[in-house]
Amino acid sequence: MHLIFRGAFAAVRASRRPQLAPLEESVVSFRVWLNDLDTNFHMTNGRYLTVMDLGKIDLGIRSPFFVTLMRKKKWRPILGGALIRYAAPVHLFEKCTLRTRIVGWDEKWFYMEHRLEVRGKLAALSIVKGLFRVPGKSISSAEMAVAMGVDPISPQLPQYVADWVDSEKSFDEEVEREQ
Repeated sequence: MHLIFRGAFAAVRASRRPQLAPLEESVVSFRVWLNDLDTNFHMTNGRYLTVMDLGKIDLGIRSPFFVTLMRKKKWRPILGGALIRYAAPVHLFEKCTLRTRIVGWDEKWFYMEHRLEVRGKLAALSIVKGLFRVPGKSISSAEMAVAMGVDPISPQLPQYVADWVDSEKSFDEEVEREQ
């Protein structure tokens, strides 16, 4: 199934599922199709992050604050970075379970975890950082948290996320130097 159709299907399906609280986990399932495969006949590395967008779609639609903020305040989500670890290959027609949740935030970024599982075992783990923007400015994480109805102080980040955040600091400095 083409990704545009998968995304549309995920949006329709999410709109018919129960709502989620802001920090609840989204769980979606999908199958691996022929167009997801690489020359080794398992899911191509680039496709993992793409199918993980299905989790973002589900979480966003099922968490009422996302839709409200995006429509009423014209806040737009922006992805700032991603880290992924492949743990096991995923093959044609296998059923995958994708678990997506917000794990915390800092002053600027929200951190979201994606866990892709096959047959109950981890196949890939990803963390992404993102924020919301309006023309000309980013929305602070504290403002987002308050709008979501949660404490503006983040839950403690998992250690692997905190380590990634620390490792990104020198990378961010290099990006800023190049701009």
